Amino acid sequence: MSPGIRRRRRNRHVVAVFGGLGNQLFQYCWATKIASDSGLPTYFDTSGLRSGTRRLELQNLGINIRDCELRLMRFMPFVGGRAQWAAYAVRKLLGPRRVVTEASGHALGDLHTPSWWYGYWQSRATVLDVLESVRRIVPTPVLAPSTVGMHVRRGDFVGLRLAASEEYYRRALSRLRAAYPTIKHVFIYSDDPGWCQQNLVFGIPTTIVVGRRPSEDLIALSGHEFMVLSRGTFGWWAAHLVEHNPDKIVVPMPYLPGSPDKESQLLDHAWQAIAES
Repeated sequence: MSPGIRRRRRNRHVVAVFGGLGNQLFQYCWATKIASDSGLPTYFDTSGLRSGTRRLELQNLGINIRDCELRLMRFMPFVGGRAQWAAYAVRKLLGPRRVVTEASGHALGDLHTPSWWYGYWQSRATVLDVLESVRRIVPTPVLAPSTVGMHVRRGDFVGLRLAASEEYYRRALSRLRAAYPTIKHVFIYSDDPGWCQQNLVFGIPTTIVVGRRPSEDLIALSGHEFMVLSRGTFGWWAAHLVEHNPDKIVVPMPYLPGSPDKESQLLDHAWQAIAES
């Protein structure tokens, strides 16, 4: 390897992209902030998407990271995987030599130090710095006035005891309808449509949306005038891709059980909150 190539590899940032669409958006925003603050070239490591059910979804929102993807990393062990020693060794060899995980903590001043970055970076402040540029890229949704977009995440959240209860969704919709009698239709977006069909009956026209990509659901959900959100980053992003009246957005509380510090960094406290018993 020539000295020039070695210097370029050590004088850059690389941000890992993994997890679901909401997490990928946070990681993209983190990379955008790092590139802006440091002035260094910033690339992406997608090795965390090589196995499992998660796929790179950003391109379906019009966000193209392929031109900045380190494709060699697709075949390398992931820092969050089982072969930790090999994952760290490969990255330090390729450069830069500094590997940062979210659990290890970081200071803002460190953004100028070339690094590999592995984490979710879920911070509302970070997103707000680059939100307008994201909004310009993502397709504009078809706006749906007088309708409620309801996001119901279950899946792994059921086992983790993070899934919101059916009572929460009923109370959230009741609160919105009491304040806004013009609400005429509910659209439900969920990874468990069967559960929704059995448990979420509201007495007004309700449509359970099925058979679409996560990116399509995210754009559609962001277009509803009102939102009832579950925990998680998917609904959070739907509420931010389009500017909404915070009084028309309802979330369960606590929003991130067991993580009060992270909740304070992520939650928009102007949203309406309904406590879960």
